[in-house]
Amino acid sequence: MTAEVAVINKMGVALAADSAVTVVKGQGRKVYNTANKLFRLSNFHPVGIMIFGNSELMGIPWETIIKTYTNKLKDQQFDTVQEYADQFITSLNDGSPLFPPSEQERYVYTTIAEFFFMIMGMIQRKVDAKINEVGEINKAEIRNIASKAITHFLNVLKEQDKLTTVPEEHAKDIINTYSKQIEEVKKDTFYRLPINITKSLDAKLTEICCELFIRKINTPRSSSGIVIAGFGDKEYFPSVVSYFIEGVANNKLKYDQTHKVEASTTMTAAIVPFAQQEMVYTFVEGVNPDYVNYTNQYLVEIFQGYPNIILDNLNDLTDSEKNKISRKLKKISDGLVNDFGQTMIDYRQKEFVDPLVNAVAALPKEELAVLAESLVNITALKQKMSMSYETVGGFIDVAVITKGDGFDWIKQKKICN
Repeated sequence: MTAEVAVINKMGVALAADSAVTVVKGQGRKVYNTANKLFRLSNFHPVGIMIFGNSELMGIPWETIIKTYTNKLKDQQFDTVQEYADQFITSLNDGSPLFPPSEQERYVYTTIAEFFFMIMGMIQRKVDAKINEVGEINKAEIRNIASKAITHFLNVLKEQDKLTTVPEEHAKDIINTYSKQIEEVKKDTFYRLPINITKSLDAKLTEICCELFIRKINTPRSSSGIVIAGFGDKEYFPSVVSYFIEGVANNKLKYDQTHKVEASTTMTAAIVPFAQQEMVYTFVEGVNPDYVNYTNQYLVEIFQGYPNIILDNLNDLTDSEKNKISRKLKKISDGLVNDFGQTMIDYRQKEFVDPLVNAVAALPKEELAVLAESLVNITALKQKMSMSYETVGGFIDVAVITKGDGFDWIKQKKICN
């Protein structure tokens, strides 16, 4: 993991990124604090780029990809930051020589295998639970467990929004182009079960293989995030755009735009965290988001349960009357929970977020940099004081981008460009 922040106001945008990178080999895990995650996107114009998540795309380091693109870009200029981002994405899409067919095949296989092994994990746990419960299990019960697990994960995939960045025929193309890899991964996982995989289940497995490449769902080991920020030639206020990027299959990049923040005369400032975000949200909103979620879930449980507690003690009512009253109370309970949640949101906005945004809007560029660095430091300090791996740390690179001065390194652990 990592911690990165963009702090933006009408004057410019400050970018800060830590230097920790986690390398996983087999069962081993090592954290290094020397990674470069913040770069110039253009050597001539005020645009920068940050990366987080996987440090590689299809086996190629992001640093290599970015610097190769920057050298080819030369002094070419675009009107908006969005156009810079679009052109960068285009350089990775539609048959980029960086990603030969052999690497695309590897990506397809590993992506499907990772998801299939997750399904197999659920099947194995349920089979083990059944054996522990009754001492044995037959093939029909295993088939039933496998069918339910496969159907469940297929439905989970279908609940995700479709990517608008891949063509409509992409799913069919995946089947046609990678039928060999799809059949291999099926045999390596589900065909090892002590049952016959029916045609119906086999069709669902194939459908899962397609859905993985057309839905807004990412595999953690292979997905990366990129953040592009600064000024286009015709922009007088800065903007920040970010993307989730996973890999290339059938010459189509799997990606999705996740953020777009533009400063303006009305949108005067914003703090936008990436990767590990909870400490930044705590600073901005005055409360940890995990605490907020836990409180809301607990209130839902209380308000859902209390009508039954009341009705169970009203012995003079019939079951029909109790059901009628229960439905009314549930509707009231849902309203109370929603009102509570919205009231707390409004309170945090008024008492914490708005005053902070107003302060950030008035910051000079030097103070933007201080704030961005401090927010990454807070996340690193929190991890250092926990018993988990310190996946945020090391030197914090900081840059400020303004219209007049361009991309300006404030702190840099070494020469990156």
